[in-house]
Amino acid sequence: MRSAHRVSAAFGILTVLLVLGMLVEVAWPQTPTLSRARIAVIETTAPLQDRSEQSIETALTEALETALRGATAMGLPWFHIRQALVLAGMVTVQIFATDTEPEGAEQLEPGARFGHPARTDL
Repeated sequence: MRSAHRVSAAFGILTVLLVLGMLVEVAWPQTPTLSRARIAVIETTAPLQDRSEQSIETALTEALETALRGATAMGLPWFHIRQALVLAGMVTVQIFATDTEPEGAEQLEPGARFGHPARTDL
């Protein structure tokens, strides 16, 4: 008699859990499925000849182009510049690259140039 009571209690608990699981599935807002985006953080450096604006711009462009070549080689066509630093004797650029187009992405015209550095007096 005790084993029949235990089996009945187990089925009751199992039924309650099953009903709760179905209620949660129905009531919980559906979340979009996660895509399998590939991402990379790439950091490159370039030597700095002196601290003139022309040297800084040349070194930043070289470091950025090196990072973008790496991203392209990995099949990551979209990027975001995370950081650019002017250090003693070199500049460093860090980008976040991905294969997923960001929302509101704008395309640059072919041949568009990079902007000037925000600060060159560091």
